[in-house]
Amino acid sequence: MSRSLERSQKAKTVGAEEISWCTDETAYPPGEASLRILDTPAEERFDRLTRLVCRCLNVSFSLITVLTPDRQWFKSAQGTLLSETPVEISFCVHTLRAGNPLVFEDLTLHPQHCDNPVVCGAPFVKFYAGIPIKGPRGDWVGTLCVLHDTPRQLSEGEFSTFHDFARCVEREVALSAWSQSEQKVLEQASHDLRGSLVDSETRCWSSSAILDILVAESERSRLHQRPLLSLVLRTDLAEPSMARKKAECLRQALSSYQSLGRLGPDSFLLVMPELSYDAGERFSQALKPLVDGDLYSLSLPPTLKTKDDIQRYLHTWVEGSEQRAELGNGLRPSIEARSFGPFELFTQGRAISGKRFRTNKTKLLLAYLLNSPRTKINNEVVQTEFWPDSPGDLARNSFRAALSSLRSVLREGRKGNPFLREGNWTKLTPGWEVWSDVQEFERLRESLDEVDLSQAMELVRGEYLEGEYEDWVFQRRENLSQAYLDAAHRLAQQAFSRGDFARSAQVLEKALESAPDRQDLLALLFRSWLRLGRFTDVTRRYDEVLKQLDLDFGVEPSLELTELHQRAKLGLNV
Repeated sequence: MSRSLERSQKAKTVGAEEISWCTDETAYPPGEASLRILDTPAEERFDRLTRLVCRCLNVSFSLITVLTPDRQWFKSAQGTLLSETPVEISFCVHTLRAGNPLVFEDLTLHPQHCDNPVVCGAPFVKFYAGIPIKGPRGDWVGTLCVLHDTPRQLSEGEFSTFHDFARCVEREVALSAWSQSEQKVLEQASHDLRGSLVDSETRCWSSSAILDILVAESERSRLHQRPLLSLVLRTDLAEPSMARKKAECLRQALSSYQSLGRLGPDSFLLVMPELSYDAGERFSQALKPLVDGDLYSLSLPPTLKTKDDIQRYLHTWVEGSEQRAELGNGLRPSIEARSFGPFELFTQGRAISGKRFRTNKTKLLLAYLLNSPRTKINNEVVQTEFWPDSPGDLARNSFRAALSSLRSVLREGRKGNPFLREGNWTKLTPGWEVWSDVQEFERLRESLDEVDLSQAMELVRGEYLEGEYEDWVFQRRENLSQAYLDAAHRLAQQAFSRGDFARSAQVLEKALESAPDRQDLLALLFRSWLRLGRFTDVTRRYDEVLKQLDLDFGVEPSLELTELHQRAKLGLNV
């Protein structure tokens, strides 16, 4: 027998005495610590260690394993998408039997392991080193191990580093980083059902588990009046390796008390306790460059209390977000009109220059017609509105000429007539799909959902048909302005009721820019500021309001505003 073969047939430690094989063929039964982490989602605190091990020792694979009598399960794995292997092909089981670190410099030369499927087949492992890991009570948990696809040796310095990492793993095993909601989900599942809590591809919480966590966090949020935000990431998860990589990226960005789960085939759900809407927006902006996809902030209505209710809500919300996302993904409607701010028109996704309209009145006529694209418009009403000083025949001819001009603008290579005339009525021809920011705002503002109300407010990028001064424009502008303020009030009230006072204040401050005299909005803003301890902001704003109301309207602030001002001067909360 050659010296090299004789050396490779032995299990070795580096910097320590050689140890012989344990002849007991019974795998060590899992102890309390191993059962506590078995079949649980991946955790960044463990993944961070295995990533560092790969870099420091320059190896292809690094694993934290948990062993049971019939399988070897990976708590953390670098270099492989597998989550477990049969114990029969495990090298780590020998490490536990030996009770000491083991190193195999060249597995192909070892008669007991040269026929192992992972040695003679993919991934063609040649080198193995493992260190057994114990729990805080001395019970066996598993190993920290490394593997490589070429034979190699560990220097004493490398082994010392490897040993230090193993002790770090032991320290993490002794700790629990699960949130109360996550721990509750784990405790309620028997060990036989633990596997259903984890998505095998991404190693994060499964859809059912993350919804259970969200239910628990929602209950906690209502009980303690603490903020809670959820983020939905819609992204491509078809390729398992890419799905795993994206999940790892998300875990690195999350704190230990925040949860990550796979909501569906192409979406993640991030449950973020103690995170306000503003902080969530900042987090989203920081996360977008790291993970491809569409990220949506989501605040659950407080009326949703059961898992089924939340699941239905998320399903409906995600479907709505898909439809809204289509506008940004090239699947545009026939006509897209934006009337908040200066009027903008898009047909088949292409912007239409204002120079294409024969006159400014023609452009305004289109905005008028698109206010209610599914409603018939009375021709005589339109003619009176746009050509009030023209005789009947002349007004009708002007209306027809304007419609003819608009047909050429809207067609843009498409056949058919965009306008349908029925007697004395005109409407958009069925089949010509229209998206209007005004109509979308009207739809969303009627909702009781915070997400819909937030999106409604985001649509208002300026006053209606900015720069236009027709009588009907003024009337429509005033109606939409009041609707905007009412929606802002309801949104702020919902944020205030769930304890997100910063979000409530943000909504109100923005709304009051266009209506600084709305005392109901000011009162809620003062209440939000008082809850945030911003007493000086209340007194400053009150003094400004006092002068403005007296100067512009000759009225006094309401008793409610005066009372809130006095509380601020005394440093009292509400």
